[in-house]
Amino acid sequence: MSYTSTIEEVNSTRRKFKINVDKSLVSDSIGRAVSELQKTAQIKGFRKGKVPVSLVKKFYANDVHKKALESLVEETYQKAAAESKLQVVSYPNIEPLGTFDDNKDFEFEATVDVNPEIEITGYKDLHLKIEKSKLLDVEKQVGLTRRNFLANAGSLEEVTDRNTAQKEDFLTLDYRLLEKGELVSGQERKGARLSLDGSNLAEVEAGLEGAQVGTPKTFAVTFPDTHAEVELRGRTLDFEATVNKIESLKLPELNEEFVLKFGFKTVEDFEKSLRETVESQEKKQRLALLKEKILEKVLESNPFDVPESLVDSTIDRAIMEMNSRRSKDNQLKTDDPALREQHKEWALKEVRGVLALGHVARIEEVKIDDAAVAGEISAFATQNGMKPQDVIKRYGSQVIEEFRGKVLIDKVVEHLAEQAKVEEV
Repeated sequence: MSYTSTIEEVNSTRRKFKINVDKSLVSDSIGRAVSELQKTAQIKGFRKGKVPVSLVKKFYANDVHKKALESLVEETYQKAAAESKLQVVSYPNIEPLGTFDDNKDFEFEATVDVNPEIEITGYKDLHLKIEKSKLLDVEKQVGLTRRNFLANAGSLEEVTDRNTAQKEDFLTLDYRLLEKGELVSGQERKGARLSLDGSNLAEVEAGLEGAQVGTPKTFAVTFPDTHAEVELRGRTLDFEATVNKIESLKLPELNEEFVLKFGFKTVEDFEKSLRETVESQEKKQRLALLKEKILEKVLESNPFDVPESLVDSTIDRAIMEMNSRRSKDNQLKTDDPALREQHKEWALKEVRGVLALGHVARIEEVKIDDAAVAGEISAFATQNGMKPQDVIKRYGSQVIEEFRGKVLIDKVVEHLAEQAKVEEV
């Protein structure tokens, strides 16, 4: 072997490789770098690719040094990491120890984050309590979904005989979210459309009932932990709104002529599809609540540290997700210290949850197939108005493994929920 490697345990989730590379490998790396640069080197008096090696070394010294060093460090670090059998989860932070010169040994350090060695226990036969109020009301949601189909084909008529908002109204309004009198970043809308038909947060709809056109109204709203906008989850904010216009909706008749537009032959087929869709949504919501309760139990009895890089990347993805729903001139900064600190506890729990359930998956030999992963990608694409192949083009091929991880975690939650005693309270 032309290099030696030792590993120092910095902490439970970080390791430092100290790698000493023999001078023969250094010379070989420099030689390869010179040969590669020689192919494209251009010096007056010589044809492209015909510049002598001595002149390449002289006039392209910095390029040779950079290319040879990067290649050698990458090659030897990757071999040392593979031999270590560690589960490395971050890019290495490289620190050269001494100079990088031809015919001399070279030494460097590579510091990386690794998955902790964990042993998860107490995850079987759990007693879980989930709040009925947080579960989707299937009958109510079927009615709302049916109404949404009809509403999309209906027509709005401005209400002129009253100026006070009531249930079933469609409102055009300006609103903003405040915390201690200060505007929450990115939470101001002009000319927003909102219906009081049960499809929005209950506190928002209740607060807007009775609002009068042109008269500002402020009320408190507590956003659920499952809210789509991560930065609003669990926060109680003041909702300040001014209704500009009230409209009522005239709905078409639900008949075979109507459902045919959506590919259904009969009203019964249409209703069956609605119910199956809502029941699927209810199952996913129930699974999310069970996951939350399972993680509370498992993480409470199995404390362990997690790699900082995984917490940071989880926060990065959360900010990217938030920015995808914001206008270009209202983007959040990924390096905002206050924003990152705000999401740190959430990200820490997310990472600990994934590692813990991933460990359980290995112990319980939970398996998933490619069809399930493809289905999850397809569902994501549909929700975002994309084709499945566009998801991979936009986010890169690594997104497949991210979806695979999500499907596996959901399968583990289902597996543990089947073994658990679940009580609705």
